[in-house]
Amino acid sequence: GAVSIMPPITAFAWYAALGVGLAWVFSIIALPNMLVLLEPGPSRAFENWRYNRPSGVGKALAHAGSIAAAKYPLVVLVSLGAIAAAAYGASLLRIDRSQVDNFPAAEPIRIADEYINATFAGTDFLDVIVETRDPEGLLDASRMQRIVDLQTFAESLPHVTKTVGITDYIGLLHRAIHGGGGEDGARRLPDSDDAIAQYLLLYEVSGDPTDFEEEIDYDYRTALVRIVLDSHYYSESRETVEALQAWVDANFNTGDMRATLAGDTTINYHWMRQLETSHFLGVGLSLLLVLLTSVAFFRSLTAGVIAVVPVTAAVATLYAAMGYLGIYLEPATSMFAAIALGVGVDFGIHLVERLRRAQAIHEHDVAAAVDHALPPTARACFFNSAALALGFAVLLSSNLPTLQRFGGLVALAAVSSYLAALILVPALFAAEHAVRRRARLLARRRAANGVAIVILIPGLLLTAPDNAAAATAAEIAAEIARSVYDREEGSATYRHLAITLTDRRGRQKSRRALIMRENRADARYTRITYTHPKAIRDTAFLSHDYRDPKREDGRWFYTPAMRKDRRVPASDRGDYFLGTDFTYEDIQSELKFDPDDYRFEYLGDSLHGRTRLPVLGGRPASAAIARETGYGSFVAVVDPVSWMPVQIAFFDTRERPLKTVVVSSIERVDGIWVAKRIAAYNHRTRHSTVFEILDVGFPADLDDTLFTAHALTRGLAAPSGGPGE
Repeated sequence: GAVSIMPPITAFAWYAALGVGLAWVFSIIALPNMLVLLEPGPSRAFENWRYNRPSGVGKALAHAGSIAAAKYPLVVLVSLGAIAAAAYGASLLRIDRSQVDNFPAAEPIRIADEYINATFAGTDFLDVIVETRDPEGLLDASRMQRIVDLQTFAESLPHVTKTVGITDYIGLLHRAIHGGGGEDGARRLPDSDDAIAQYLLLYEVSGDPTDFEEEIDYDYRTALVRIVLDSHYYSESRETVEALQAWVDANFNTGDMRATLAGDTTINYHWMRQLETSHFLGVGLSLLLVLLTSVAFFRSLTAGVIAVVPVTAAVATLYAAMGYLGIYLEPATSMFAAIALGVGVDFGIHLVERLRRAQAIHEHDVAAAVDHALPPTARACFFNSAALALGFAVLLSSNLPTLQRFGGLVALAAVSSYLAALILVPALFAAEHAVRRRARLLARRRAANGVAIVILIPGLLLTAPDNAAAATAAEIAAEIARSVYDREEGSATYRHLAITLTDRRGRQKSRRALIMRENRADARYTRITYTHPKAIRDTAFLSHDYRDPKREDGRWFYTPAMRKDRRVPASDRGDYFLGTDFTYEDIQSELKFDPDDYRFEYLGDSLHGRTRLPVLGGRPASAAIARETGYGSFVAVVDPVSWMPVQIAFFDTRERPLKTVVVSSIERVDGIWVAKRIAAYNHRTRHSTVFEILDVGFPADLDDTLFTAHALTRGLAAPSGGPGE
C-alpha cells in the first residue's frame, strides 16, 4: 500500500504500519510493566488449565481441529470444493466504482442523481482540455473545426448525452447571423479566422466578461470541452474514455494543438485502471512477503506455506463474498484485502508454531500434537477473532453503505481466517506427515530394489551362503516374514497381565487378567479371566479359533453376576478385542504376519535406538483380507535376534494412519522370546492400551477342561507350572 499511486491508500498503509509498530512496542515494553504494577489476579476461566483440563470452549475447538487432522483427505477434498466455489464467486467480482453508491438507496441525493441521469443529460462529466502553443491560437477557423469534429465523435460514444464547448456559442451566433436551422447548423462555423475573433468579441461586449471563462481562457490559447454522461459507473464510462483517448491520439493531437482528457470521469478511470492492474499484484506480493517471513521464522518452507494458507483462504473468501453479494472492487474496498491480511495472518502462525512445538514433544505424532496444542491456542485465537469480528461488525449499523461493507467484510475476514486456521492447519500437518511417510517408504523401496542389500539374516546366510550377496529385496522380505511367523511361541502358555487403558483426555483404567492359551492340531484355545479390579473379578472370555476356515469359531463370555456363560457371535478379525486397542487378529497372531494374508516388501533398515533394524512392509493379499483385518498396510521394524517386531505402524484401507504398536521390552523365558510390554496407540480415537506381562510360563500342556464353556462358571485354579494369584 505504501507504494500505491493513490494518496489515500498510501496514507492508510503508512498509518497502519505505524499503528502496528506502536502496538508491538506497547505490548513488549509497556504492557508487562503495567501487569507488574497492577498485579491482576488470575482469571477463574483459566483455573482448570493448571490441572490440564481445558475449558469447554477450548475442548470444543480442539475437537474440531482433531477431526480435521484425522479426516484430512475429506478436509482437503472439501477445501478444493470451497476453492472452486470461491473461484467462481471471485470471477463474479466486478471492478467498478460509482460515488453515488456510497449513499443509501432511499437517500434523496441518490434519488435525485438517478432521476437526472434517467431524465436529463446526466450528472457525470468528462472534460477535454484543448491547448495551443501561442496566445490567440484558438482564433483559427481550422482549429475550431477540429474541436467540432472532436465533439461530434464524442457524442457518438456510449452514455454520452451531449457536449458543450466554445464552438457551440460561435455556431449559434453564426446561425443567427447567416440563417440556417436544424442541429446540423448549430455548429456550423465561419470559414475565416477573423470571423471567429469577431464573434467572440461580439459575445464579450454584449454580456458579462466572465460568460466564457469556463469555455475558453482569456488569451484564447486554451479551451474546455465538457462531455456529459448519464452514468457514474467506471465499467460504463471506461469504454468512452478509452475510445475518445484513442481518437484524440490518432486524429487530433498534432504539433500545434493538443487535447488532454481530464475531469472526474478521467481521474476515476485512471484510478480504477491502476487498481485493476496493480491490486491483485499487490495482494500477491503481500502474501509472498508474509510467506517469506513465515518461512524465515519457522525455518521451514512447508511450515511457512501452511501458516499462509488460512489467511490466503480468508482473502479468497473475501473476494468470493464480494462477487456473490455484488460488492464492487474499488479504492475503498481494495483495502479490505490488506486489512484481512493484517487481522488474519496471526491465527495461522500461532497454530503452526504451537503444533510444531507439540510435534517435537510427541515425536511427530500429529494426532497427539493436535490434542496437546489446540485447546489453549485455539481458545485464545477464538477470542481474538471474535473481538475483531464484533468490533468491525458494529459498522454494520452505520447508515453509509461503504462503512457497512467495510465492517461486514472485515468481520467476515476475521472469522474465516480463524476457521480456516482451525481446520486447515491441523489437516495440512496431517497431510504433510502422510506425504513424508510415503516418501520415506518410496525411498526405502527404491533403495531396496535398486541396491544389493546384505543384512545379517542367519537363516538366509546358512541356507545359501554363496547366493547371499545376490539376494533380492523380495527374498529378504520373504525371509524376514517367515522368520517372524515361525518364531517359537510354545504349545501352551499362561500370562499374568496388567492392562492399562487411557482415553483421549488422559483418564486411565487399570485391569489385571490371567491369559491361558493352548495350540492344538485343530484349533487355538484361549481363555482370559479378569482378576482385578474386584468389580470384574472372575469375568471370563473363551475362544476356539479353528484352523479349518469352513468351521465357525466359538466365543463364550461369562459374567459372575449372571452365574452363567453365554455364547456370543464370533468376531471379525478386525474387531477390537475386549475394549482394548488391539484387534482379535493382533491377539491371536502374537504379532506375527501370516504369509497367506500379506504380500511383503523389504523397506531397508531403520535406526532404532543405537541399532539399525530391518523394516518390513506388508499389504493384504486381497481386498477381502483387508476388509476382514481392517488393515490396508503395515510397516514393521523387526528385531533380527528375537524376530519380534519392536514397532508396527498400521494403516487403514484408505492408507490413513490407524494405530501404532510398540514393543518396548523383550525377554527370553524358557527359550522363548516374550514381549513383556506392548503398547497400542490409536491415532483415530487417541485411545491407548498397554499390556505388561507380570508373570509368564510355558508348561508342556494345560488342563483341557479349562477351555470348555462349562469351565468358565467354576473357580479358576492356578495353572500347573505357574504361580497362583
